[in-house]
Amino acid sequence: IAGLSNKYATRAVDILRALWEGGGQQEIDALLYAIGLVNLINKEELEEAEDSVEWLRKLQEQYFGNEKIALAYGQGLVNLANKQELEGREVTVERLKGIHERYSGNEEIAFAYAWGLGKMIDKQELEEAEATVERLKGMHERYFGNEKIALMYAQGLMNLTAEQGVEGTEATVGRLRELQERYCGNEEIVLRYAQGLVNMTAKQGVKEAETTVERLKGVHEQYYGNEDIAFEYAQGLYNLSYKQGVAKAEATIEYLKGVY
Repeated sequence: IAGLSNKYATRAVDILRALWEGGGQQEIDALLYAIGLVNLINKEELEEAEDSVEWLRKLQEQYFGNEKIALAYGQGLVNLANKQELEGREVTVERLKGIHERYSGNEEIAFAYAWGLGKMIDKQELEEAEATVERLKGMHERYFGNEKIALMYAQGLMNLTAEQGVEGTEATVGRLRELQERYCGNEEIVLRYAQGLVNMTAKQGVKEAETTVERLKGVHEQYYGNEDIAFEYAQGLYNLSYKQGVAKAEATIEYLKGVY
C-alpha cells in the first residue's frame, strides 16, 4: 500500500476491510487492516485522514490490549498530526498521550507520542514550545537509553535555540551538549547539538562566537566525514565571518573554503 497511488491504496484498504469483516473480524485481519489505514493516511487529505484515524480508534477500542493495533493507531495519529495546524495537532497529541498512558511501557507507542510532541513544537510560540520540551524531557528520563526518544528531545531543544535569546540559547545548548555526551556516537543527536551551536553563533558577539565556532570545530573533527556536521561547522564559520572585521573575515572565509 505504501507504494501505491491514493486511488489504488484506497482500493487496497477497502479489500483489507472486507476481508476483516467477512472473516469474522479476526485479530490478524484487524491488524492488517490497521496497517493499511496507517499507510493510507499518508496519502490522504486532512478530512479523509481524520476518517481513517477514526477507524483506527475503533479498531484499538475493539481489540483493547492488542499493542500492535494500538501502535498502528498511534502511528496514524502521528501521520494525521503532520497534516494539521497547531490547534489540531494539540488535540491529536493529547490522544497520543492517552494511548501512551494506556500502554505504559511500550516504547514504540512512547516514541509515537514523543514524535507528536516534536511536531507540535514546530507550530508553537516560544513559551508553549518550552513547556512541550519539558514534556519531552520527561519522556526521555522515563525511557532513558531509548535513542529514538532522546533524538526527539534533542530535536525539540534544537528548535528552541532558533527562537530563544542569547541567554536562553546558551542554557539550551548546554542541555544539548549533555545529551550528545550521554549518547556519544549517535550522530543524529550530535548533529542537533551542532545545529544548536550554529544558532547560538548567530546571536553572539564576535568573541563569544569565536569560542562557539571552536566548539563546532571540535565536533567536526570528532565526527570527521559526517557531511551534515561539516555543513554546520561551515555555517558557523560563515556566521562568524559576518561579524568580524575585514581582515579577520577574509581569513575565516579562506578557512571556510577548506572545510566544505
